Amino acid sequence: MPPDDRDRAYLWDMLDAAMAIEAFVAGASYGQYCVNRMMRGAVESILKL
Repeated sequence: MPPDDRDRAYLWDMLDAAMAIEAFVAGASYGQYCVNRMMRGAVESILKL
């Protein structure tokens, strides 16, 4: 079954979210991520979409 436009939109949203998360955490270690509430909040808000 070929993907429809809604499937493509979901895939685009997932890619966009992954790229945003990558940008949010760029250059940060896991430890830095854990103690940075703003960074964690940004990533977690993206994951809730």
